[in-house]
Amino acid sequence: MVAVALKGFTDELLSDGLQVTSSNPLSGLSGRAALLKRLGSTLEESAPVFEKNGLFRPGYMLGIYHYHLISFRLSSFS
Repeated sequence: MVAVALKGFTDELLSDGLQVTSSNPLSGLSGRAALLKRLGSTLEESAPVFEKNGLFRPGYMLGIYHYHLISFRLSSFS
């Protein structure tokens, strides 16, 4: 769900969410929206890192990092 939502980001959606107006501008809005779209695509393309139970989320990468860190520490004591 997160990947799908990120891939659907538009300039307008981001602008509305960040309350961008002529008196409250945001430089680089289009680039930021494009970055979020690419993040959504990357989540889906890198399933082994970002997917768990059919959900693609950036935070799942931290679980893999933690697993490898613990595995490394345990193997160091052997």
